[in-house]
Amino acid sequence: MRSDPFLFIPNIGGHQTVTIGAAAASSVPLSPGIQAFCAYSDVDCHIAVGGNPTASASDFFLPANTLIALRCRSGDMVSVIQSTGPGTLHISEVTH
Repeated sequence: MRSDPFLFIPNIGGHQTVTIGAAAASSVPLSPGIQAFCAYSDVDCHIAVGGNPTASASDFFLPANTLIALRCRSGDMVSVIQSTGPGTLHISEVTH
């Protein structure tokens, strides 16, 4: 195991999926105290994060088959809309 002080290995908390389609869809609120999450989608999509977000084509682009870690506030939701076609967004909460 590396002793690199910059290597961050998160603990994974709760997980949820959101169906991606032509209309924006949102997750349930992330758990209290969560400050980051990992997102992965099997299709190109756009995501928005916030208290009650509605994703649009001008929001953050998440390419298919890409894992990304994003910061959030406790209780935030993740909204997603398709870019190229229907699919699934996977959201995994990150704990310390």
